[in-house]
This record gives sequence, structure tokens and C-alpha cells, in this order.
Amino acid sequence: MAIVARENLDGLILRACQRLGYASIRPNQLKAIRSFMEGNDVFVILPTGSGKSVCFSVLPFAFDDLFQRNGSIVVVESPLTALMKDQVN
Repeated sequence: MAIVARENLDGLILRACQRLGYASIRPNQLKAIRSFMEGNDVFVILPTGSGKSVCFSVLPFAFDDLFQRNGSIVVVESPLTALMKDQVN
């Protein structure tokens, strides 16, 4: 992966958020996205409604900008059944 200054990486992430219609991003979201883009494994546990989906939705756009290409993808594993049961309760 290309070595990118943290400020530049944060800028890429914020531009990707804006492309998805988010005016800003929460500090924990930025930290998780930045860490993943720096090549680290990331495990995010946040309550419902705290913006976990932003953490993976932004990544393809940020990687496209970083590597100047189109078509990056992200695979997400989610315990959907457990989430649905939690929402019902």
C-alpha cells in the first residue's frame, strides 16, 4: 500500500464520506477507517445507530481515491439474524 501522511489519509476519508452524503464523520469512525487503510486489522463494536455502516461503506470510495482507480469492493460479515432479533426486542 502507498505510504500516505495521516492528514492526507483523513482528507481521502472525509471526501469519500461526502460522496456518500455525510457532511462529517465521528472520531471513532475516522479512527477505525484510518486504521484499516493503514493496513491494520480492525474490529469495531458500536451500539445500534452509532454509524458502523459508515465504516465499511466509505472504504471503497477512499481506496478508489487513494489508488486512483474505480471498482474497489468491501466484503462485510454481519450477524444479521442477531441484529434483527435485537431490533424486535
